[in-house]
Amino acid sequence: MHKRLSLFPMNRDLCAVARYADLLCEYKLAHLFVPRYLRMEGYDVCRLDGGTHTSMSLTDYSKDKLRECDVLYIDYD
Repeated sequence: MHKRLSLFPMNRDLCAVARYADLLCEYKLAHLFVPRYLRMEGYDVCRLDGGTHTSMSLTDYSKDKLRECDVLYIDYD
């Protein structure tokens, strides 16, 4: 069974993980969280890195949506 993985905060550095999510072993991407103040919910990942359209949408971070994932990867700069 695959664990549901979410990324926070979704930024240009993590776009490769979203683009090649099928290469993740034992994980399935659940949410690509962005801070709510950015107002980017619903936009495609390509909005962050300028690449091709991926059909993977960004999601505003919320406690309710956090409950839908098993693992949260936090990227600190």
